[in-house]
Amino acid sequence: MRRYPVTGVFGKAALGYILALLLLVCCVPVCRAQPQPFITEYEIDRDAIEIPFEYVHHEILIHADVDDLKGLTLIFDTGASSPTFDSSLKLNGSHLANNLIHEAEGQEPGETVWLSEIKLRGPLGAVTAVNIAALVTDLAQVGKVVGKHVDGLLGISFTSGYVVEIDYERQMLVFHSPRAFTIAGRAGDSSRSFMFDTKPAAPSRRVSSVMVAGKLAGEYDYDFLVDTGFGGYVSVAQAAAQQSGLFTEDTPHVTSTSFSLSHKFTSNKIRAGFLMLGDINLSHRVVQVDVRNNDRDGQTGIVGNRLLQNYHVTLDYPRRKLLLERVTRTEEPDETEQPSIGISYRSTGQALRVERVSPYSPAAVSGVKPGDLVVSVNSHRLAELSRSELVEMLKPQSGAVTLTLTRGEAETDQGYFSVTLRATSPYDWIPSTK
Repeated sequence: MRRYPVTGVFGKAALGYILALLLLVCCVPVCRAQPQPFITEYEIDRDAIEIPFEYVHHEILIHADVDDLKGLTLIFDTGASSPTFDSSLKLNGSHLANNLIHEAEGQEPGETVWLSEIKLRGPLGAVTAVNIAALVTDLAQVGKVVGKHVDGLLGISFTSGYVVEIDYERQMLVFHSPRAFTIAGRAGDSSRSFMFDTKPAAPSRRVSSVMVAGKLAGEYDYDFLVDTGFGGYVSVAQAAAQQSGLFTEDTPHVTSTSFSLSHKFTSNKIRAGFLMLGDINLSHRVVQVDVRNNDRDGQTGIVGNRLLQNYHVTLDYPRRKLLLERVTRTEEPDETEQPSIGISYRSTGQALRVERVSPYSPAAVSGVKPGDLVVSVNSHRLAELSRSELVEMLKPQSGAVTLTLTRGEAETDQGYFSVTLRATSPYDWIPSTK
């Protein structure tokens, strides 16, 4: 067994985004007394240990033993500065401090405890952190978002004792002894492999989540948190997106719903005109623009699993290195890229009323307005179609759909007109006027 002591003092902690999307949060001690210093030791049974994981809704789920609790389900979360556990577990660790977790839409109470041991078991051995600080708070919302029971998050203070590979294809984490393995002498080719120097998200902390450098529109320097607790692709804070010109009032966008630890909030997704993550060109990819902490300046970007899953990821925390090696040729499209004609309907008995028309959509450009009644679809009157046939005809598709509508209150009114609409991505709906 190999053991590596690392000293540190627990102060402020940051929890990363969780799923589509958990906001970066700060854990601020309520009490003024300084927390006790502690020594964390890292133990590994071999030079390399494989730990299998489940990949559920773009979240990495692993199983861990925590003190006397066995087989807890944790999210492997490099965006969280420390392990975090649900308060319902009633962990028996020594109390260090009471905390407030500040989120974009509110705050939640928490507690910092000192745990004896967190252990991950693989087929050929285990990796362990002995004497490690953790946060305890209400994580009930996390399980609801993931759709599976979650006991906690495994934060970076556990990962920092090892060199860790994330193999999304095999669904395997590989923990290496930092004395036996490093990527520090390697270099990326800037085509299929990319090497990054990482920087601490909280420079004042001995152990901190890590960031890498990037650029937004207009050569705007910008840092991104490497966050495996974020199930999205890339997130950019709204303040930075607006200052850089990445997101303007005329930028086509789609509003989506995201979740923090305990709150639901809205975000805007856009197709980035220009965005670089080191040497990786992310221009024209769909990214998320979020309001965080009252839109304060200085909020970093976030890189999540939907991007990272396209790479074999190696984080050499002790040497501040990150290596991404491409394993896929194409990337998973964002669900908001689904082609649409821009109409939402409401059924009123035998009629189908247009309830909403999205600005700049194919329907809006063709003159369709809320309140219009659909008389026929592709020359088939509604009365001739079953519900399933109608739903199938109105699905977004690469072909065109022809609607006959009337602007009157009933089908018997005059004023029929027909439009042929071709579904396109909402990100291609360019405003014709400001």
